[in-house]
Amino acid sequence: ARGIAEVEKNQKLRKEWSERFRWLLDDFKFVPGGRILTAAGTNQSLTYYNCMPPEQEVLTAEGYRPIGDIHVGDYVVTHRNRLRKVLHRFERYTHEQIYVIKPKKLGYDALRVTGEHKVYAIRAE
Repeated sequence: ARGIAEVEKNQKLRKEWSERFRWLLDDFKFVPGGRILTAAGTNQSLTYYNCMPPEQEVLTAEGYRPIGDIHVGDYVVTHRNRLRKVLHRFERYTHEQIYVIKPKKLGYDALRVTGEHKVYAIRAE
């Protein structure tokens, strides 16, 4: 839980999120995937999120670019619509199924992700 909370900007937020994550982990209310457990709290340069294929475009300071062309030091737009510097890069080869999500108003035709990738969504009626 502490390893995952380390990304927060100050000690107060790190403590708060560490406690929240710990609550989820206690009694197995939530069990993160293997790569998350492997890297949490270590000095491995792994991410706590999951994968997109290298051709998937992401929004950067210069516009949309394939995620496979993104490097440490580049700036990308986060899920909170903020421009942030890439601190680590994770790459792996997989034969997993790639899911295609076709959002209506996000500036691109399709989002391609592995089944483990979290996606924020709003339920439409």
